[in-house]
Amino acid sequence: MTVTHEVFLLDVRELQIAIDPYIEELKKGPQGWDKVRARAIELFEVDPMVRTLADEYGGWDKFGIETDFPDSEPYEVSDVAFWLVLCLYHHLSRVERKMLGFGGRQELFAMIVGKLGWNEYERNLLVQGRSFYALFEAPFTSISVTNYKSNGVGGAWDYLGHAVRSGSVGWLDLQGIYDLHKKVVEDRHKVASLHISWDFIERSGLPLEQGSIAPTRRLVSEVYQAAIDMLNVAIERRRDLCLIISA
Repeated sequence: MTVTHEVFLLDVRELQIAIDPYIEELKKGPQGWDKVRARAIELFEVDPMVRTLADEYGGWDKFGIETDFPDSEPYEVSDVAFWLVLCLYHHLSRVERKMLGFGGRQELFAMIVGKLGWNEYERNLLVQGRSFYALFEAPFTSISVTNYKSNGVGGAWDYLGHAVRSGSVGWLDLQGIYDLHKKVVEDRHKVASLHISWDFIERSGLPLEQGSIAPTRRLVSEVYQAAIDMLNVAIERRRDLCLIISA
């Protein structure tokens, strides 16, 4: 199974302003579901980016989303999360002619910075980002969905990953990006002195075929540079980031 990691530009404040009214509607009861669903379908129809990401991260077309997620009351938390992730796609943008992120090398990056002394929280923050629950903390316990009451809104936002093929969806704000950038740049000189064996790379889960990837030192440098690149772009453009891992 191939796992990919891609990073998008995002304006977190803009997202909050756009999503908050629908969060309030969901708190009122099942009728809120209809409004979120209708908004997500509207965005799917008018925004090519929403259609592109829905296809890339799930193979969804309009017939599929309307059939698999009908206008009846949602049964699972992941049903609500699906419509929320379509709304999120509307606020994401890619950098021209350059993919940001680790591709399929995020586990190798986490292992590299682990050798540099980063703790688990720091590693996960740069690879996965923060949960969107931190942005939308209002309780959803008033929604009468069979398996929804026990999960609350945290469940809905934490289930965003189910909409991207059982991966994860997270975010970083600009202040967090500055902090991580400082740490990555400070540790850059240490990377060249790391002893990284082929066994170490294999443990990261990268598929290894003879001659298929760069020599060890260059590969490690490329993976580390990918982290610097995505943080640099965010700082240069003064934008937040959305990080998507998809299986």
